[in-house]
Amino acid sequence: MTQNLILLNSIQGSLNRAADAIREVAKTPEHNIQMATIKVIKEEDLSSQDKSFLMSMFAEEPNKAGVYCVLDPGEVCHDFLMRELLAYKVHKGLL
Repeated sequence: MTQNLILLNSIQGSLNRAADAIREVAKTPEHNIQMATIKVIKEEDLSSQDKSFLMSMFAEEPNKAGVYCVLDPGEVCHDFLMRELLAYKVHKGLL
């Protein structure tokens, strides 16, 4: 019985998290850009120039801003930023 309750709570938590992520991505592009910009500014391991590039990319591609907004801080979020930053620099001819 206890294991069933633990499993049920785990599933409910996962569903709530998925619903929150969907709600976050569904916000307006402007909101996602603002939230992504705030989150990028707080990144400690990025240079000011890289932060500026990312904010420009988010302004040009609000869907990427929405994705970034729902990622929890950590390795996946960092990998996403680094991959998108590299792609943006290549696209703009900066590398």
